[in-house]
Amino acid sequence: MVSFVDTQKLFNLIIDNDLLELYEDFMLRQNCSLTDFLVNQCKFTSEQLEPVITNSVSAADALGERPIADIHRFMRDAHGRVYIPGSSLKGALRTALLLDMIDADGQRPQDTFDSFDYRDREAQRVARNHAKQLETRYLHTVRIEYEKYGEKKTVKPEDARCDIMHGVSVSDSLPIDDSRIILCRKDDFSVRGNKNSINLVRECLRPGTTVEFVLTLTGGITIEQLRTAVSSYYGRYYDTYVYSFDAIDKEAQIDDRDCIVLGGGNGYFGKNIVYAVSGKEKGTRFVSSLLQWKFYKHRHQNDSANYGISPRMLKYTQFNRQYYLFGLCKVEFAPINFEV
Repeated sequence: MVSFVDTQKLFNLIIDNDLLELYEDFMLRQNCSLTDFLVNQCKFTSEQLEPVITNSVSAADALGERPIADIHRFMRDAHGRVYIPGSSLKGALRTALLLDMIDADGQRPQDTFDSFDYRDREAQRVARNHAKQLETRYLHTVRIEYEKYGEKKTVKPEDARCDIMHGVSVSDSLPIDDSRIILCRKDDFSVRGNKNSINLVRECLRPGTTVEFVLTLTGGITIEQLRTAVSSYYGRYYDTYVYSFDAIDKEAQIDDRDCIVLGGGNGYFGKNIVYAVSGKEKGTRFVSSLLQWKFYKHRHQNDSANYGISPRMLKYTQFNRQYYLFGLCKVEFAPINFEV
């Protein structure tokens, strides 16, 4: 277990017990853990420390012989309660919807991404503009008219007000109990099955946790469209990307296709449309070239030829000796019955 403390309450406890000089020495030297300092040097009892602790979480497989360099905490509201911002879920649904629209169209504009060269600045500009044009083509389809100087005009499709997602409202999630929070170490799996444990720990939701949002649709997008987009998202994610990694037990993966990838640290694939636009082969060439431009020291320009996929690392974690993909969430839509 790992416990987090309220720094103001801790400082008050130290002041009340006239231990300020000892605390200053600890902060300057950092020659022991906070637990050792409070228990062994300050001689505080568990009863004295209990009011200082805000919450404790299961460390599970996150702690080993290596020390924790940093803990990335979960999003919390002003009262310290865990929640997921509605904007995060809305963004994931938007990506899934755009991917589904591109697939359904059947006319994939492949040339721009296929010819991308990370050494060509003009190609970089063209690729960025092309991505914006795709969003405009599939999502900015709301026609808005207005009158100016007695003349009727139409808002340009590039304007954000024309986005059909304006009719989709997603609330922040209901507060999540601290008992559902665990610590997970970040593991990178290579295409060939090599594991690299990064000295980074995240607060994550325990597998099986249910999180509730309120989704409101006021026109444009239907619940059937969102269901279809979500149902095809995981299949695309798994077949195009995850299946390329030898270390993954294919039979252990989730068969239910109603899943999306949500949250930080889940890798590149969950937040882009390249593979849907270009297909796996051309998409891999584009992504490897793009990553070479961004992270030139890692030699990503060879990903396509040597590994057949890019990025060549899959973001995984371990909990209770079982491996999980970061951020994989099953989505269910259920009507809310209001009583008037």
